[in-house]
Amino acid sequence: MNICNWRFDFQNRSGDTAYSTSVGNTHGSCDIVNISRVQTSTVKVKQGLECGRLYVNGYFRGEQCHAVF
Repeated sequence: MNICNWRFDFQNRSGDTAYSTSVGNTHGSCDIVNISRVQTSTVKVKQGLECGRLYVNGYFRGEQCHAVF
């Protein structure tokens, strides 16, 4: 399935508190989402969750989170 105008944001949070959100680049082409095209940076995250959040045409579509200890 091809997706158009997508981006990944990365968010570090705990409960209702978002410590940081890194907004990714929007990929305007219509293609299969390829995580290797997502720019990441090395940041120090706080204990809680680190989530990759998918946006399509500017709308939130879902996320996958990992626990940070």
